[in-house]
Amino acid sequence: MNEKNKNILTKNTVEHELLNEQKSHSTEPIWKKLNHAPPKSRREFLAYGIIPFAVSALIPNPFKLLQSELFIEGALAQTDPNCSGTGNWIPFIQLDLAGGAGLMANIVPMDRSGSLLPTYSLMGLGRVPDITQDFNGVPFHTQSGLRAGINSQINQQIRQNTRIFSVCVQSGDDRQSNPMAMNGIIQRLGNTGAFLPHLGNRNTNTTGHHFPALVPVSGPLFVSSFDSIASSLRFTAPVLNQLSQSQRERLVKVSRQLTQYEIQKLDTKGQLNKFKTIAHCAGIKNEELQRLGTTIADPLTNTSLSQIWQINQNTNRSDGNFVMAALVFNALNGNAGSSTITLGGYDYHGNARTTTDQRDQEAGQVIGRILASAAALNRPVFIAVTSDGSVGSVQSDSVSQFTTDRGSAGMLLGIFYDPQRSISLKKTQLGYFEQGQVASTSLDSVVGGSVERGVASIVLNYLALQNKVSDFQNTFRNMFNRNDLEKIILIDS
Repeated sequence: MNEKNKNILTKNTVEHELLNEQKSHSTEPIWKKLNHAPPKSRREFLAYGIIPFAVSALIPNPFKLLQSELFIEGALAQTDPNCSGTGNWIPFIQLDLAGGAGLMANIVPMDRSGSLLPTYSLMGLGRVPDITQDFNGVPFHTQSGLRAGINSQINQQIRQNTRIFSVCVQSGDDRQSNPMAMNGIIQRLGNTGAFLPHLGNRNTNTTGHHFPALVPVSGPLFVSSFDSIASSLRFTAPVLNQLSQSQRERLVKVSRQLTQYEIQKLDTKGQLNKFKTIAHCAGIKNEELQRLGTTIADPLTNTSLSQIWQINQNTNRSDGNFVMAALVFNALNGNAGSSTITLGGYDYHGNARTTTDQRDQEAGQVIGRILASAAALNRPVFIAVTSDGSVGSVQSDSVSQFTTDRGSAGMLLGIFYDPQRSISLKKTQLGYFEQGQVASTSLDSVVGGSVERGVASIVLNYLALQNKVSDFQNTFRNMFNRNDLEKIILIDS
C-alpha cells in the first residue's frame, strides 16, 4: 500500500471512529439537530468541526467537551460578553514606595475643619508651610518633589483631567506586614486581565512590597523582565487552561466553525448561544495571540510609550524602565487585571532634604509617566500610592530634613485621570490630622487609624468612578455603613 492510500485509510478510520463515538453519546449530534444526514464527506466532517481534533490520538473527543454543560457554564462564568477580558473596568495601578516616604510633606494635611494645623514643625515643613494649589485644589507644599516630578512628565491638558486626593491614616514603619496590597481586592471584585494575571515587579506573594489588604491575590505574575510576560500569555477563560496547547488551538478552530455554521439552529437547550459568546471571545482572542505573538503585550509597539519611558529595541528587557513600561502598558490595555510597581529606597530618614526631595521627584516622574501613557493610549487610569509609615523631623520652625520614622503621620494617595472627562471631588482629603501633627485615629475620621479601612477607601473611590460601590458592599459586608460611605466617597457625581 502506497503512503498516500495509507494516509487516506487512516484518515477515514479516525473519522468513522469519531462519528461512531458521537452516535453513542447521549447528547444528540449536530447533524441530527440540523435535520441533516450523517456526515460522509471530508467537507462535511470539517463543517461539523470533527476533523481538526482527529490529528492527535491523545485528545479526548472535543465534541463532548463542546456539548458539556459544565464546560459551557464554567467558561461562561469567566467570559465577559463584550470580549474585553476586563469588561469596562478602569485600569488600576498601585505604586508602592517601599520604606517610609514623606507623602505628608508633599501634600500638606489639614485638620478636621479643612484648615491648616497650628504648626507643621515635626513634619519637616516648618511652622507655617508655603502652599501652592494644583490639580484642582490639592494643597501641595511649594517645594514638593512629588508635584515637580508629575508635572515634568505631563502637559496642561492631562493636568486638567487629573484629580488627586489624600487619605490620612497611621501605619507601621518599615513593615512589609502593612496590609496595603490592593490587587487581591481588585481581583475579587472582578477586574481580571484578558491575557495575563495581575502583574508586579517584586518577587513576593503580592508582587508588591506589602501584605494583602482584605483578601490575597490569586496567581499574580512577578515580572523581572519583559520575558516574564512574553512567556505567560494565556487564554481568557481559566477553564481553558486545563487543555493542552494543541487542544486549545483546535478548540479555537472548532469554535469558529460552530459559530459560522448556523449556530442559531443549535440552540435547542439554551446552551449554544452561551457557547457562541465563549467561542467568539476565546477563539478570536487566541487567534489574535497566535497572530501577534508577544507584540500584543510589548510596550515597544507603541511609539509614544517608548518615548515616555525612554526605551527602544536596544534596551535590556530587564531594565527598570522597560519593566515599568510593560506593567503600565498591559494594565492600560486590559491585558492584565492590575499592575503593582514597587520603588525601593524610600526609607530615607537621616538623609539630606535635597536627597529625599529628589526621591519624591522620582516617584512623581513615574506617576507622571503613567498619566502620560494613559493619555497616549486614550485610556483612563486610577493610581493608588502607598508607603510604609512616614517620617518626622526635629522640631523646627523652618523646612528641615527628616531624622526619624514617624508612622503616625502616614498618608495614602488616590490619583485619577480620564481623557474624556474632568470629574469633580467634594474635597481632596479623607480623614484628617490632629494638632499633635498625627493622622487622626478617631472614628469620625472614617478611616479610624485602620490601614485596611484607608486602603478600602481608596478602592471605594475607584469603584465610585464606575458606579460599582455596591460590588464592594456585597463582597465585603459590614465594613462600612451608609454614613461611612457618604464620607468616604469623594467623587462628586
